[in-house]
Amino acid sequence: RQRYVEVGVRKVFGSSNWEIFSRLVGNFLKLLIISFVIAVPLAWYLIDYWLKDYTYRIDISPLIFIASGFIALLIAAIAISWQSAKAANVNPVDSLQKQ
Repeated sequence: RQRYVEVGVRKVFGSSNWEIFSRLVGNFLKLLIISFVIAVPLAWYLIDYWLKDYTYRIDISPLIFIASGFIALLIAAIAISWQSAKAANVNPVDSLQKQ
């Protein structure tokens, strides 16, 4: 709800749909990338520590982390793009009247 009001205010001040869309998607994807950069080394260390005592040890491929990060980024981008496009196309009067 707060994002709809934010989008309405931005549209009243003259932002285009593309500017609103790119700002909302860009902010969220930056947070996702930062969390991925923090989580991958931690997960790699913990998994390596957990698997080191097994008799039949396997090495962890970086491809697993890259693929999981790409899939998470793709799913998040689709979901956020859908919501951002929907919010950017709303009439600003409607979004500001709800408050």
